[in-house]
Amino acid sequence: MENIEITIAQSIETIAIDNGVSTDLIQVSTGELIEIKEGGAQGIQGPAGSAGPAGSDGIIGSDGADSTVPGPQGEVGPQGEQGIQGNTGAASTVPGPKGDAGSQGIQGIQGETGADSTVQGPQGVKGDAGADGVKGDDGADSTVQGPKGDDGSQGIQGIQGPAGNDSTVAGPQGIQGLQGDNGTDGADSIVPGPQGIQGPSGNDGAAGTQGPKGDTGDTGPKGDTGEDGVDGGSVYSFNKITGTGTQAITSTLSPIVFDQSVDSYGTDVVYTAGTPNRLTVQTTGVYKWGALVTDFSSAQRAQTACKLMVNGVETGLIRGSSYIRNTVTTWDYWAIEISSTPISLSAGDYVELAVGGVVGASYTFGGTVLHNCHKDKSEFWLERMV
Repeated sequence: MENIEITIAQSIETIAIDNGVSTDLIQVSTGELIEIKEGGAQGIQGPAGSAGPAGSDGIIGSDGADSTVPGPQGEVGPQGEQGIQGNTGAASTVPGPKGDAGSQGIQGIQGETGADSTVQGPQGVKGDAGADGVKGDDGADSTVQGPKGDDGSQGIQGIQGPAGNDSTVAGPQGIQGLQGDNGTDGADSIVPGPQGIQGPSGNDGAAGTQGPKGDTGDTGPKGDTGEDGVDGGSVYSFNKITGTGTQAITSTLSPIVFDQSVDSYGTDVVYTAGTPNRLTVQTTGVYKWGALVTDFSSAQRAQTACKLMVNGVETGLIRGSSYIRNTVTTWDYWAIEISSTPISLSAGDYVELAVGGVVGASYTFGGTVLHNCHKDKSEFWLERMV
């Protein structure tokens, strides 16, 4: 880069100088000449020097005539001591002429604050840049590895070394050579050769005749008694219901409405107050039902019969019957006790005990004689057998 001179023709400006390493900002005034010289590569910054002694204040010169050609900038003198703060002067209404920049004195004691000026004074001339500092010592070795350099060219082959010792490891077997001519028969060996490989087994021979049966051996000792098996669980379950009050027996077969369970075992047969005339099966199995029905009538020749109903349908034959003669000396009650044969029921089935009047030669329910079932003297039960 060549040297460049720049003359400032405008008011105070800020110029950025980029030397390829860093960018410097400087302020210049109108008419000021700046020379930019090509510099060498920037050296490593040396340690900061100690501050030199401050110079004394220079004498203020008289104002010179304004030059039409800017002269070269002088060197910056040492900083002088700061003078004692004077009394605050009256505020000037006219800016005075710009004087030469003197060397900066040492900062004096802070005086009283003067009145604020209403007019800005001219800016001082910027001093020359200081001389480059002494080159510092080399820095410590970097702990970070630099980038890998390019591969070097291959070196010249070295002289062949002496032959190595014989290997203790056998090399690979070479290819077998051609078979030679047969030699003459050797003398018989007096040492037996190794046994040959066993030949394949021969076919099985014919079965021999069975020998005579041997004597029966002695009876062996008695074995230990085995452990007891697990007891089988019982499936038995039942529920028995009864009622209160009486229920009229008519010519129509009707279920007896019981209203309470009086005894039960297990969970396979349940009674629910919402369906008081039923016993409901919870598990599929074989069941038996039984009943005690107490009939009462003050009429002549009152007859009653019973029948089982499964899921609301008459099932099986008519069971039990009563005959109340009702004379002066006869009893007006008749107790009918029923024990049924087994019946297969499925989970969810329900059973009911029904009663009705009977009359005449027909195997059906009918008749007009009035009589009642005393439910508090009657019972109905269902029990699971298997």
